[in-house]
Amino acid sequence: ALFSNPLNGDKEEMLYIDEANKICWIRHSNGQYSSPGSQEQPSWAVETVAEGYSSVVVAVQPDGTVWAFAIATATLNVSAFVLKSNATAAGGARWTPFTLSYPMGNAGTLEVRYQSDGSSSPLLVLARKDGVLEMFFPLPPQKDGTEFYSSWGFYGSLPNISSDDVKNYGCAGAKGAPDSKQTQVWLYTLDPNGKLMQITGMSGGCPSATKLS
Repeated sequence: ALFSNPLNGDKEEMLYIDEANKICWIRHSNGQYSSPGSQEQPSWAVETVAEGYSSVVVAVQPDGTVWAFAIATATLNVSAFVLKSNATAAGGARWTPFTLSYPMGNAGTLEVRYQSDGSSSPLLVLARKDGVLEMFFPLPPQKDGTEFYSSWGFYGSLPNISSDDVKNYGCAGAKGAPDSKQTQVWLYTLDPNGKLMQITGMSGGCPSATKLS
């Protein structure tokens, strides 16, 4: 999962799952972006973020916050991590676990889609093992003490949708952070019989599915 790291000069970095089911982070190790006193030379560094996961995706919210979502190998639950500044860490940042208000479980696949009009709002799509497709929107940043943080809101779910292939995601209406009263979304996927489905709906409401073939 490639992403641009705003805490490291917007350089392209990557999360991946290794053969031991670890989430690994390949980051740029450049002197000017390393922590104070770091002896790192300009190169690449590989760090372990967490262990016991089978897949990982990255989503960047409109406010620039970088999120990672991973499926636990043993439980099929989804864990969330946020990339945060950390002055004592090599590279100046750390992936921090985040407790989601809406639990995601029985996960089959995870996908991230961005608005087709070129704006920056992502949609997190969870295809569960039982054939239910769940969708999540980024929420506007909120203040917790002295720190602003963003999170994810549950958009809706649909039963009997294939977990194999989410084709596209589009969004009309508000750009940037979605407005729950104005933003309409659509995406395309396959049902269990291989038929093309168009899923549409307004954020904050229940999505609906229409067979196209």
